[in-house]
Amino acid sequence: MSASCIVTQPVIIDFDVFSLWLKGYTIDETVKHRLNREQGLANRSQARIDQKLIIADTLDCYRLFNVIEDKYLKNPSSLANQIMFDLPPDIQNKLIQEYYSFDKAFARELLGKKLSSRLRKDVDEIGEKARVLSRSCRRQLDNFRRVFKAVEDLDGSLPGNIQSQFLLSDKLTKLYVNVIFMASNKFETGKKRLQYITFDMFMGCCKEIIENWTLSFNKDGDIEIDKTFIQDLRDLKSVTNDNIEQHRTLLLAKLSGKVKEDSLLSIGSHFKAMMRATLNIATGLVHSKEWKDIYNNMVEKVIEILRHMRIDQEQSELILNAFSETAADVTLSKHLSNIYYRYLKVFGFCLIQLYP
Repeated sequence: MSASCIVTQPVIIDFDVFSLWLKGYTIDETVKHRLNREQGLANRSQARIDQKLIIADTLDCYRLFNVIEDKYLKNPSSLANQIMFDLPPDIQNKLIQEYYSFDKAFARELLGKKLSSRLRKDVDEIGEKARVLSRSCRRQLDNFRRVFKAVEDLDGSLPGNIQSQFLLSDKLTKLYVNVIFMASNKFETGKKRLQYITFDMFMGCCKEIIENWTLSFNKDGDIEIDKTFIQDLRDLKSVTNDNIEQHRTLLLAKLSGKVKEDSLLSIGSHFKAMMRATLNIATGLVHSKEWKDIYNNMVEKVIEILRHMRIDQEQSELILNAFSETAADVTLSKHLSNIYYRYLKVFGFCLIQLYP
């Protein structure tokens, strides 16, 4: 009786070439890039460049990447169990993390849009605006759609489901959760007045909303909006002018000695208008249009008031943190106080993120 076995050599992944492949470079563009790089090295060492070898190696790399993509990277959990390529676990992990990474400029253009196949027809235009090659844009869009479709009907924690299905890092998982949350809620992000808001600014707000205004507040990983809380926000209509005046007094006392006197006077004179605009946004969030327009309303109705106060970026963070913190000390019923603080904690943080 005889037995046979196959011994394979570990596959060498050239991650410099992989990076260019991910960026959407053609084979010719990658060869040109590699030749230019090798020429620079050769000039310093007086070595000769083997152009044919670089062309052949690039072709081999692209063939390898295409096979790994089609067979395994689109279903990362299968990569560890395959026997076609001898890939050490750390190399497998690096392939997955880099393949599912994305350009923030491109992702910014997707925020709030439905992750449907219809977006593919706009990829060239979006890519041009984001300065990302169309081939790379298609990969990134397909990845977002693949992750979304794989987890949208699963029970349990969204971050947990993404990690078990796609083996993404904690950091990358959180970004995918935020993008999916933005898409699911169809937040308006495309208006002209919102164009200054970067991907990272939106992500900061998203994180706070998910942690405090969704069912994650009581159940980790559930990003469904806490409808009871949103309904309860209507009760903020009963916040009186006396309550607002008390909040104003508390805020000014907390800021006394920490900001310039003229800034303190400006805050005091604009506080009532800012507070009323803030509460009007809160009571309107029960309506789907107002919910989708939350970022636009923050900028148009509240940040505009902050701009009139003529405070700088550093001062704005100090003031808005104090604005949120003092909300807990306003004399209200226990029910109303909890809603008031839970709302303003997130709202104040988002204002800090979005203040230009």
